[in-house]
Amino acid sequence: MTKAGCKKAPIDGLWVAVVRGFTLVELMVAMAVLAIVSVVAIPAFGNLISSNRLNAQANEFLSAITYARSEAIRLNRNIVFCNTTDGATCNADTGVWTQWLVLDPGNGVLQTSLTLSNKVKVLSDAGMDNDTIVFTSMGLARNAINNRLPLTSIIRVCLEESAVNPNVRDLLVSSGGRAVINRSNNNGTCSRPEV
Repeated sequence: MTKAGCKKAPIDGLWVAVVRGFTLVELMVAMAVLAIVSVVAIPAFGNLISSNRLNAQANEFLSAITYARSEAIRLNRNIVFCNTTDGATCNADTGVWTQWLVLDPGNGVLQTSLTLSNKVKVLSDAGMDNDTIVFTSMGLARNAINNRLPLTSIIRVCLEESAVNPNVRDLLVSSGGRAVINRSNNNGTCSRPEV
């Protein structure tokens, strides 16, 4: 007769009950391995999430800047990319961004963002008047106050976490209107960029 988990097997001509399962030692070794892997993997996973949040925010800004430039060329008129708090009008120069806005000055809002993540800080350089970039009909980036002055500017997207390395994504906008993202490490701090 067999019991649950037991099986009779012939060994040297005798039928002997063989018990299958895990020993206490095997279970303890498995638990120790699981604990070691958890200690290593969980912090790394948190850093991966923070790094992805930073990349996503920088890519959203890059996409919006590219959209503003392409709309300026397509519509053959000036289009504004700026900092906003209400999603409808551009803010005065604060240097700290909470939302962005793509605006056609004669026809209203073309696109706006949701409120930015409070974990990610977005700052613009002091040379960007009113936190605004004006794209001309030729796709050139110009100063907000005087549309004839070329604008080379930086929008910095960063996390104040030293565990995320690199913790800074700088969006460099050239006077020709092209935008690129540069990664750098600021040792867990977020400071206003300088051109």
